[in-house]
Amino acid sequence: MPTEALARGITSYSFNNVAFPSNGTGGTVLAIPRVRGGTGLAFSWFTLYTGSPSAVSVILQGSDDNTNWFSFGTATTNTAGEAINVSGVTFRLVRAMMTSRTGGTNITVGITI
Repeated sequence: MPTEALARGITSYSFNNVAFPSNGTGGTVLAIPRVRGGTGLAFSWFTLYTGSPSAVSVILQGSDDNTNWFSFGTATTNTAGEAINVSGVTFRLVRAMMTSRTGGTNITVGITI
């Protein structure tokens, strides 16, 4: 289960300046606060890298049961790092997924609601 719950105004990390994991590795699972009614939760996520990767792809995944994961939003492929806004998130859990990379040493993926 999640090791941390997302809280408004506080950045939580799915990967926190750790050595690049193997492709297909998910980061720390974060619990999303329940939204009553409406169209789901909006939040921002960002990527930072050290060691200058020449190629990278990271995407967010959501789940309601911590078993079945679904990619959503737009994958980030900017090797300099990037910030992305998403909205309408109704999953109970979220994590970053390292899908591929070439080069580089460390990755940080933060999420702020």
